[in-house]
Amino acid sequence: MGPYRVWEDEEGPGITITRTLGDFSAKRIGLISVPEIQQVELTQMDQFIIIASDGVWEVMSSGEAVGYCIEQIKQ
Repeated sequence: MGPYRVWEDEEGPGITITRTLGDFSAKRIGLISVPEIQQVELTQMDQFIIIASDGVWEVMSSGEAVGYCIEQIKQ
C-alpha cells in the first residue's frame, strides 16, 4: 500500500505527507509547512543522529537505519 499520500487530483502530485514541508504545490491543496519541532538533550552515550526523508523510510526500517550507521562508525 505504501506511505500515506495527499493527492491534488487523480493525476497528482501525490505527495507523501512527510515530504510536504516547503512544497508550494501542496499549499494549494491545504497542506501546511509548519514543522514539528522536538528538542532532545543529547548525552555522551549518543553517537549519531539520523535525519532522513520518507525516501529512506520507504526502504529501510528504523532498526536497519541504526544498524547501517553503527556499521559506518565501525569502519
